[in-house]
Amino acid sequence: MSSLASSWRVDFGEKSVGCVAILNHEGYPTFYPVGDDSFWSHPQFNDIHAIQWDPSLENNEDCVEYHAYTFGRNRTWNECNFSDSFRNLFIEKWDAAHLAQLQADWDGDNVINDDGSAAESAEEKIARLGARPTSYTSP
Repeated sequence: MSSLASSWRVDFGEKSVGCVAILNHEGYPTFYPVGDDSFWSHPQFNDIHAIQWDPSLENNEDCVEYHAYTFGRNRTWNECNFSDSFRNLFIEKWDAAHLAQLQADWDGDNVINDDGSAAESAEEKIARLGARPTSYTSP
């Protein structure tokens, strides 16, 4: 994890949340889809195109981007009066998806013999990779 404060992007068209500080294997920010349509269709998100969020900025000027011709201008997070914090609305969903990916990566990282059998014991795998991730919380 980067020591810098994480900045985030929420893409409403793609129904995804991305962490700019965590890069994927191609070097791009890591986005995960959030497949809960009832979440994305909540009235508080009407006409929103995207959200840019950087917790190090005091008021996050123009962080909520509206679709053209629907609201007049972009808004700050505080102007939108969202009912929950950015962490509760978006980061916790990203953290859950990231944990699932970390677990899948750990589960899939196996040393295999030529015959397809495991070449290491569970204890050896833990010694090589560390314990299987059981939680993840973004800073």
